[in-house]
Amino acid sequence: SDWPVLQCRNIFILPGVPEFFEKKIENVADYLSCQLERSVAYKVVLSADENSIVAILNEVVENHPMVSFGSYPFQQQSFKTVITVEAKMILLPAGRSNSTIFNRKEIVTSKSQMDRRVHLALDELINTLPERSVLRVDNDDMALSF
Repeated sequence: SDWPVLQCRNIFILPGVPEFFEKKIENVADYLSCQLERSVAYKVVLSADENSIVAILNEVVENHPMVSFGSYPFQQQSFKTVITVEAKMILLPAGRSNSTIFNRKEIVTSKSQMDRRVHLALDELINTLPERSVLRVDNDDMALSF
């Protein structure tokens, strides 16, 4: 029952033993059906160094507990930091990874509520970042890839 299911983007690696496969395919089916209800997701591409926006980002994260943020530094000439913004579909118990396959019954909010939370968090983030540091905001309904 604790046999792992590995996922890399849209590829799932399931166990080959039929009895384990059968148990895990139900989890994958639940997960995939939940993906239809994912919120909008955004990438905020910045000219600012990640270290210079930590306090701002921490405050926005604290103000929006139902939104998931990611901050990724880059060493490129065209941009220095990418922040991802996406709603949390479920409330995770302590110690449980966000990448864990979860049950559809664990979803605590509707897509419209998730989208609203993301837009509010995104607005606050953009309005509190240093002037002219936002190079662009990308909406990506699929995977947030760089």
